[in-house]
Amino acid sequence: MLSSVVTSPAKKQNVNFDLTAALALKQVDAIYGACWNIEPEQMASMGLLTRFFSVTEFGVPPYDELVFVAKKGTYCATPAFAARFQKALQKSIDYCIAHPKEAFEIYFAQNPDKTEKVRAWEEKAWRCTIPVLPRSQRFSEERVKTFIRWAHSKGIIVQEPRLEECIDSLES
Repeated sequence: MLSSVVTSPAKKQNVNFDLTAALALKQVDAIYGACWNIEPEQMASMGLLTRFFSVTEFGVPPYDELVFVAKKGTYCATPAFAARFQKALQKSIDYCIAHPKEAFEIYFAQNPDKTEKVRAWEEKAWRCTIPVLPRSQRFSEERVKTFIRWAHSKGIIVQEPRLEECIDSLES
């Protein structure tokens, strides 16, 4: 992907988790892995304009972006825990979709140390996020298969895992 945007980058470096600071301090010219709904709003609040591009523009098939991983052999890795967690997560998401303003107010009340400037850009980011929250915690079997085939064809994974090894809940 990088080579399709930049002929030959001077260097690649890990900026850890603080992507915004690395861009703002001009330590890097581009970052990979930013949240399209968070960092651009934060950067705009600092007077820095950015351009976001989706990896799907470079041939990566659509994929689910939030994945929870649990250590094998622990309760958190059991289907029972996954089902309970997904149910609670969906209830939270459903509330946020039905009551976005109230949900943001709850979040902000739990983070009283944030300034009004931070509140303003986080609220913009929140409004961008609401429309893309999932209406279900079920995975599309075809979407997962497509991503697995693509990752294998690009050498990202050595062999294609069985679908059951990847996800517990499937929806065709």
